[in-house]
Amino acid sequence: MEEHRHSLSASAGYTRASNMGPHTRFLQFVGYVLTPTVWRFGIAEDERMNDLVGAINAFQANAMFMTPTAISLLRPADVPCIKDVILGGEVPKRESLLSWAPMVRLTNGYGPAEAAVCAVMKTCLSPDTAPSSAGKTICCKTWVVDLLDDRRLAPVGAVGELWLEGPSVTRGYLGLKEETSEAFLSRPPFLQGNEAAPKWRFSCTGNLACYGADGDIRNLGRRDTQGNFGAGGLSCLKSSTVPPNFSEAL
Repeated sequence: MEEHRHSLSASAGYTRASNMGPHTRFLQFVGYVLTPTVWRFGIAEDERMNDLVGAINAFQANAMFMTPTAISLLRPADVPCIKDVILGGEVPKRESLLSWAPMVRLTNGYGPAEAAVCAVMKTCLSPDTAPSSAGKTICCKTWVVDLLDDRRLAPVGAVGELWLEGPSVTRGYLGLKEETSEAFLSRPPFLQGNEAAPKWRFSCTGNLACYGADGDIRNLGRRDTQGNFGAGGLSCLKSSTVPPNFSEAL
């Protein structure tokens, strides 16, 4: 459940980090059920699937969000109007960095729907950027929590679970009290004993991460069974039924 205040808090951060403004014509490519659609103007499904290059040039889009898998189908020379590209939903591929970083302002974005889409960004990627480098926070605090004891924070450089704290952390899951209580906290265990109450709520992302020597968050995958489906998350254990006529989706 995302309120206006959550979206506004996140958008203030990612518009600054991603060079968005009145000049931006932002192409919507990912499916409408996925979180990056908040940055959109849409194109027809037939164009999206069958003539993406033509649609980009016809609309004169100058910015777009793409998964690394999707952008591997495009060449910078085919869409010269594009000046800014945000990658997300997956860890960037080295091939994407080599092809696109010299030609556009390339950004890597990370953030779950639980924190209003985008919480961490790495701007101005170069061909030499580590693909796992998600960058620094744009709208909230980041905490890397010990995997075996959530009363402790992981040391710098050690792998832990990424938790987010800030005004963009949403209310929870509609009608799912148990799941909400597990994934959202008002006072995390590692702050027990601290008299000052946290100002904002925490989101336990389930993502493995560590801090690099440069202070960037390194995105190291999941600690659970959730996988990527486009730019969204899909729990492999909870996907136990298939709607009629949709068996090809699995």
